[in-house]
Amino acid sequence: MSKASRDKGGVGERAAAEELQRVYPKAHRRIGQVVDGAAAADVEGTPFWVEVEYAKRTSPNEKARQAMAKTDGRQILVLTRVVSRKRSGPWLATMRLDELLDLLRRIP
Repeated sequence: MSKASRDKGGVGERAAAEELQRVYPKAHRRIGQVVDGAAAADVEGTPFWVEVEYAKRTSPNEKARQAMAKTDGRQILVLTRVVSRKRSGPWLATMRLDELLDLLRRIP
């Protein structure tokens, strides 16, 4: 992976963490790919395993598969945003439907 690609990924992870801080003030971009010998989520400080995709083309399903394979047991949350020189799209969230329904059941 090129330095430019890693830098863009870092920008996206920080931006996603800032968005999540509206609900989870301790949300932050993880430092390093591995924490205590295990894979780390892109954003920590939330109850979710957060993976971030910030690119010209995104593949939320592929990122979701990756998150499901790596999660430490937390529900997955994939945040994607299409970015280009001309314009950027909105942040989109992807998660398993059964987990979303579980969350929705808890809302009064």
